[in-house]
Amino acid sequence: MIQNRKVRTTAQRPARSTDARRPGFTLIELLVVMLIILLVSVVVLPTVVTALGERSVVNGATLLQGALVGARDAAIASNAPAGIRLLLDPTQSTFSPLTNQIDPTKALACNGWVPTSVPHLYTEGTVNTFPGYAYPAALLTTPSAAGVPCLVVEENPGNWQQNPSTGQWTFLAASPTSWFWTIRVGEKIRFGAGAEYTVCGPMVVTPANGTGNSEGFVNIGTPGTPNPFSRVYTAPDGKTTATASPEFLCLVNNLDDGQTWWALQQGLPAPGPDGYIDDGWDGIDNNGNGRIDELLEWEIETWLPGQVAGLANQPYTIRRRPAPTNEAAVYLPSSVVIDLTSSGLTNERSRLPLNSWAGGVDLLVNPDGTPWVDLPYGVPTSLGLGAAFYHFWLTGRDQITDMPVPALATVCQLPCPPAGDVRIVSLGKSGRVSVLQPATSSFNPANPAAPFIPIQQGATGGNQ
Repeated sequence: MIQNRKVRTTAQRPARSTDARRPGFTLIELLVVMLIILLVSVVVLPTVVTALGERSVVNGATLLQGALVGARDAAIASNAPAGIRLLLDPTQSTFSPLTNQIDPTKALACNGWVPTSVPHLYTEGTVNTFPGYAYPAALLTTPSAAGVPCLVVEENPGNWQQNPSTGQWTFLAASPTSWFWTIRVGEKIRFGAGAEYTVCGPMVVTPANGTGNSEGFVNIGTPGTPNPFSRVYTAPDGKTTATASPEFLCLVNNLDDGQTWWALQQGLPAPGPDGYIDDGWDGIDNNGNGRIDELLEWEIETWLPGQVAGLANQPYTIRRRPAPTNEAAVYLPSSVVIDLTSSGLTNERSRLPLNSWAGGVDLLVNPDGTPWVDLPYGVPTSLGLGAAFYHFWLTGRDQITDMPVPALATVCQLPCPPAGDVRIVSLGKSGRVSVLQPATSSFNPANPAAPFIPIQQGATGGNQ
């Protein structure tokens, strides 16, 4: 028996109440929650920001420690010095218009570095020396420097050879020296076992004129410029001649002579020895004529009688300065810098041999782990470093400040940094690289060296 079932239609279903509300929050409830979040943020955010800043400083110290250890390992592997060149932070570097040097009372910082190495000794070709010390003015390439008594060494362009059957003399080309755009101002040349001399030119394209000579290469024009100077060479028979255009280098005596040519022209008194081999190797336009490290900026040389005169077809060696490798520059986290402020005054921050003219630091590590620097100093005491350590002071960019008052010799002027915001990376004379977080209690207003004492006494904190 089939029962009839009633099927409800949609219209017959009971309607849902239109008064039912969806779950949610009132405006007052939302405002209360936002207020709670804001209060928690005010309490927690400084701690979080401090932790992030400290983490950035720690990361920067780790990067620098790795770079120094890598330079040491590279020096051992190649049995030749290797190192880094610190790069000035352009936003934290001030040159004094009065001295054309880094202003030691202003903030100064580095934000990265580039790996460097020392090229092998340069020995290409052989050389002659022009009789006397004053080279012909036309070959100095600086008209205002005519008569500057620098020693000039020429490339030996060739040698005379006589045909034994005919007696005819022939000028045979010698191996070229290729100095231009290879050798740099400040590099050292030696003839045999004699004394070293410093290369001071020629340099037509200077670092100041923006044409790509930041390394200070010697040159007579842009790369590829033909040598416009020529000399006539006479065979032993006194009649046969040949014309050649040899390269040449201008040399100074590698001594601290004191007076410079441009100061003499200005009627300034001779300053006497200042601890620098020569003021002409500093990367600064000392006399304000738009040229950097030109002959006029070099010292008046004191030559000894018969000093390297009349050399012919002589071998030589040039000891090179450190140069950047093909590796890319390494930069610290954007909020972290190496603080060099007060260098040369109270030395409260990084203790590094800063070139006060160019503002850079070329630091190398020898294969035995000992560091050395590339600077135009004449005597070691000019470095002004009493300790056997090089200290890098890493901190947040917001901690960089100018010297607040004129600095005194042994009194700290810079403010005590917040705890945790500083790491000191140190390279000792033994080659050990250490990282230390200085305690706030280690800062002594009367002793700028106080923060560095623990690490110099062997404190551990990440040694390699």
